[in-house]
Amino acid sequence: MRRIYVDVHANQQEEERRRHAAQEAAQQIHIIKKNERSNNRPEGRYTEDSEGNKECSVCLDPPKKPHALQCGHVFCKECIASCLNGKSKCPYCNQNIPKILYEI
Repeated sequence: MRRIYVDVHANQQEEERRRHAAQEAAQQIHIIKKNERSNNRPEGRYTEDSEGNKECSVCLDPPKKPHALQCGHVFCKECIASCLNGKSKCPYCNQNIPKILYEI
């Protein structure tokens, strides 16, 4: 019984660490809101599942709070923030990009 509790507790701690890392990463990324003007705003390019539903390339669910990178690929805000933690490449096309997210 004790081992099950320890495993659950360890999983909860790991989930909390991931959530905290995503929040820190999001603070280091500049976000351009929908209503802000930007000359470089990309047209959002979604990936789609086999039925044509829009999805995030990281979690494969419909994007929650969708944001686009300079290359145009769209991800959930939390997913892309955790992927960009210390990196400057799109996780989908591997293109070098600035740490700027465009709210879709």
